Amino acid sequence: MSTIKADHSLWAEVLFNYYIQRLMNKNFSGFYHLGEAPVIGDQESLIITPNHFSWWDGFFIYRFKKKFAGRKVLHLLMLESQLKRYWFFSKVGAYSIDPDNPKKIIGTINYTSEILRDKSNIVIIYPQGEIEPQDSETLNLKKGIVRVLEKTGKDVTVLPVAFKIIYGDEMNPAVVSACGRKFSSEEVACSFDSYAAEMNRVARDLRGIRYENLKNGIKY
Repeated sequence: MSTIKADHSLWAEVLFNYYIQRLMNKNFSGFYHLGEAPVIGDQESLIITPNHFSWWDGFFIYRFKKKFAGRKVLHLLMLESQLKRYWFFSKVGAYSIDPDNPKKIIGTINYTSEILRDKSNIVIIYPQGEIEPQDSETLNLKKGIVRVLEKTGKDVTVLPVAFKIIYGDEMNPAVVSACGRKFSSEEVACSFDSYAAEMNRVARDLRGIRYENLKNGIKY
C-alpha cells in the first residue's frame, strides 16, 4: 500500500472546525502566543515543526494555523497506524508515514515534495517523531526532515514552533505558543544542529513561562 494522501473535504472541514472549537473551549481557558506573530507569506513554501508532547498537539497546530496562516491549506504528517485508526483526519489534511517501511518513506517524501510545490500549502512535521514529556530538558529530534528538504529543493522555509500547557488560577489550563527564527531548507539540511538548537531554545524558553506572563501574549 502507498502513502495515504490528504483528501481535503469542505464538509469535513466545517464539521472539524465546529468540533475543535467546542473541544478547545471546553478543555482550555485560552490560547496565547508569546513574542511577535509569525509572518507567513502567501508565496512562501513552508514547513512548520512543532514540539510533540501530548495527544492534543494536532489540535493545537490546527488552531495556530487558522490564526496565523489561515489562507494556507494544511497538510499534517501522521503515523500511518494512527491515520488508519482515525481516517477522518485525512479529510482535513493528514497524510501518512510508515517509519518501518523504507519504500513507503520514499513515497511520503515524494508526496511531501509534491505538496510543497504548491505555495498555497503548508506542511506540519513533528521532528521528534513521537510524544515526549513537555518538560524534557532536550527534544530528541530526528533527521528525517533533512531527507524531505533534500528532495524539495531550496525554495522551502522551516519554522520551529513550540507549545506548552500551563496551569494558573482558572479551572482549565491555558495553552501558550512561541516561534523560533525561520530557517531556509539549505540551513537545516547543511546545519541540522543549528536548527535543533533553535527548536530546543524555543521549547526551553516556554518552560520558564508563568501563567501571569500570558497577559502579554496574543490571544487566539
